[in-house]
Amino acid sequence: MERWTRLAAVMVLSACGRINFDERRDAGPLAQTTVDVAATANLWGAGHATPPAPGGSGEGSLPTLIVLPPGRDRVLRLSGSSGAVDFGPGPTTADGLQGPTLNTAVAYGGLVDVTCLRWNALMAVFLDDGEPAAPSPPSLTIDATAASFTNLGLRQFVFVGDGLTGDGTGEPQTFAIPDEATRVYLGYGDATGDGELPGSYDDNTGTITTTISVE
Repeated sequence: MERWTRLAAVMVLSACGRINFDERRDAGPLAQTTVDVAATANLWGAGHATPPAPGGSGEGSLPTLIVLPPGRDRVLRLSGSSGAVDFGPGPTTADGLQGPTLNTAVAYGGLVDVTCLRWNALMAVFLDDGEPAAPSPPSLTIDATAASFTNLGLRQFVFVGDGLTGDGTGEPQTFAIPDEATRVYLGYGDATGDGELPGSYDDNTGTITTTISVE
């Protein structure tokens, strides 16, 4: 795994503003920072100037943005998750709710939802420097209990949850960062119902706090 020979910076952009984090050249994570991801963070707004809500009931806020250090063979980890979010059924952790069936993945604005049994979970999407545009890529089908997530692509939502194979327990999970990715967004996919267009952020409350590491 590459280590860099020059200093770089990781920027975190959220509703609270901008913070810069210096990369160190020693062993261990290339970059690490703790972020808050409000329940209103609309992941469909990743790479766009405003969060979309074609399905109505509120567009929420732009998702949390982390600018990645450059390189190949990078992995992302999450740890120390705390807090709760509520989308209507009741408060949940970053791992969300166990759904009765796989959700119906929706594509919109050049992005595509993940196919997963965990609903209302914390998710991520990797982007390059371009603004997402149609056509959207295929949806990823994710097993939320897996320890390693590989073959992840740009513009595809991926479940990240609390970064552990269980809900608050288990092994740490790793997420392979696409080599072309220059940034990652954290947020949630919401709608008025399964298979519906993005929206319904007006009634969302709470915040998830998590630590992000890039290695």
